[in-house]
Amino acid sequence: MEQQKTALEHLEIGLPTSTAEFQALFAAIDDFLFVFDAQGHPLRILPTRLVLSQQSNSSVEDRSHYRFLPPAHTAPFLDAIRQVLRTGETVSLIYSLPFDTAELFFEAHITPYANNSVLWRGRNITERKQTQDVLQRGEERYRSLLEATSQIIWDTKAEGEFVTEQPGWSAFTGQSFEELQGWGWLSAIHPDDRAQIAHAWTRAIATRSLYRAEYRLRRYDGEYREMSVCALAVLEPDGRIREWIGVHTDITERQQAADLLKKSEERFRSYFNLPLLGIAITSPEKGWLDVNDKACAMLGYSRDELIRLTWAELTNAEDLVLDSKLFNEMLSGQIEQYDMDKRYICKDGTTLCTHLGVGCVRKPDGSVDYTVALMQDITERKLAEDALRESEAQLRAQTQALEETLRSLRRTQAQLVHSEKMSSLGQLVAGIAHEVNNPVNFIHGNLNHVSDYIHDILKLIQVYQQQYPHPTAAVEAASDEIDLDFLMEDLPKVVSSIRMGSERIRQIVLSLRNFSRLDEAEMKLVDIHEGIDNTLLILQSRLKVRAGKPGIQVIKDYGDLPPIACYAGQLNQVFMNILANAIDALDEESKPLASGMANPSFATCHLSPNIHLQTTMADPDWVEIHIADNGVGMTETIRSRLFDPFFTTKPIGKGTGMGLAISYQIVVDKHCGQLECSSTPGQGTKFTIRIPVRQKE
Repeated sequence: MEQQKTALEHLEIGLPTSTAEFQALFAAIDDFLFVFDAQGHPLRILPTRLVLSQQSNSSVEDRSHYRFLPPAHTAPFLDAIRQVLRTGETVSLIYSLPFDTAELFFEAHITPYANNSVLWRGRNITERKQTQDVLQRGEERYRSLLEATSQIIWDTKAEGEFVTEQPGWSAFTGQSFEELQGWGWLSAIHPDDRAQIAHAWTRAIATRSLYRAEYRLRRYDGEYREMSVCALAVLEPDGRIREWIGVHTDITERQQAADLLKKSEERFRSYFNLPLLGIAITSPEKGWLDVNDKACAMLGYSRDELIRLTWAELTNAEDLVLDSKLFNEMLSGQIEQYDMDKRYICKDGTTLCTHLGVGCVRKPDGSVDYTVALMQDITERKLAEDALRESEAQLRAQTQALEETLRSLRRTQAQLVHSEKMSSLGQLVAGIAHEVNNPVNFIHGNLNHVSDYIHDILKLIQVYQQQYPHPTAAVEAASDEIDLDFLMEDLPKVVSSIRMGSERIRQIVLSLRNFSRLDEAEMKLVDIHEGIDNTLLILQSRLKVRAGKPGIQVIKDYGDLPPIACYAGQLNQVFMNILANAIDALDEESKPLASGMANPSFATCHLSPNIHLQTTMADPDWVEIHIADNGVGMTETIRSRLFDPFFTTKPIGKGTGMGLAISYQIVVDKHCGQLECSSTPGQGTKFTIRIPVRQKE
């Protein structure tokens, strides 16, 4: 390269000039002119305008015209030089050279020169090459577009006739070039559309206006497709039409979709106008979009009046909160639709009850485009429902009244039965007490005489024994036979025992009379402790130790109570029911021990069963009576139903379920008191009776 540069600079310095005309001719040439020998070495540079301009504008050291020399030592250029020298004909070629900022392209023409050399003429064609490249790329893009697009792109002469092949048209219609030439393309159009299309095409050519049309075009398989065509005239500078460029677009699917949309809109419009439901279409941004006649009729407004109002102005205030909440949730995307019963305020001020259903249609970004509200008039249904609810309420009230009446009748019947039983029992007890009392009093009254008589007889026998210490054999034998000494010693004891027994019988008879209280049916002051003791006396046989059952210990913790105003006989029934239930519970739960079964859960409550009786003054006006047992207790479920009529946990035939229910009535209703029960499983049961000291008038 250095040798080439040095040789070129030497050629520039030593360039000879023949004549002024020769120099002027070369000075007008814009190309580079070089002379190469057969081996591709540069011999001289001819002073063209481009070389001279470089010499005038640059120093010898900065001259760069040698950079435009081709790499002549390479095979292509050496082959070109040799071909020129061998054939004597001009050889042309294009080459490129790298420069500082870009690559430059040159076109070279090599011709024979004197003395076995060649003249090389090089011209910078970079701009032309770039233009050609742009045109080529544009043509390639256009061709790619034609190949990639589903549209049919075509061009015609100014008169509207095909004169060149149209690949897109032929591929779609199956027409050959010969078939579509001229106006042959019309044969591919549906017969019903040809006349209209030919007229429109002729008119567009005549007026040089934009050509637009839609028609049916036969595809290669015979199916007619809906096509949209648009053609634009390309004009010459003088305004004449040079050619037409047109585009066919297959709009069959779009047309079908449009037809479906039209039918859908027609169906929707028919549904929209049905006089069944009120329909309103609104937009979050624009408000009312449309409302049907039914909605206007339901609310009493015209369409123009209705669309000037807001939903809030039409909605009952009580329903507005829920409606707004659900509507905002739908706008935010939490729900897609909602329904509710909603009341509207009509134009005349009346209330319209509706069942409202609201749905939405969303935009691609998820926001609501518009909403559709369906309103069904349910005023009559609401009235019917209200009437039904009222009727049901009345029926329930009547049913409850009948049930309460039935329960009251059952309670009354049970109470009458129980009262009759207690009355019969009282009469029986009173009768027994009366009948027993007379002979007992007779026996008890004669015991004193019998005792005196026996004492006198025994004293007489002692006198006989003293006066006749040696009785006869017959007397001695009779005395030994009856064991006179033992008889004289035991007879006073027998009389004393008979006295104690008669006294006990008298006490029992008195207790029976006190318990029956037939002479005390009215309220009077009584001793509560006496009533409890009399009840215990009657139940004494069940408290004693029996076969297989331990005795029940009664623990009394009586307080200092004043006489209480009450119905003594009825209150004794309460004591009898509660104490009998306590004894039943302790007897029932002691069966495992009686049968010999080992059950640790009964160890603490059955080895020493007891009933604890406690009376106390709750305050100066109230008395409390506590009756507690140490049984296994009861569950809360049983305890909660303890005072229900006919509820019992006893086996069939052993309980009516009325004892505690009647006791509750006696304490609460008759004595204005309170009867409560508390029980804990495993820790026993406790009844608390609270009655006032004095009953209110």
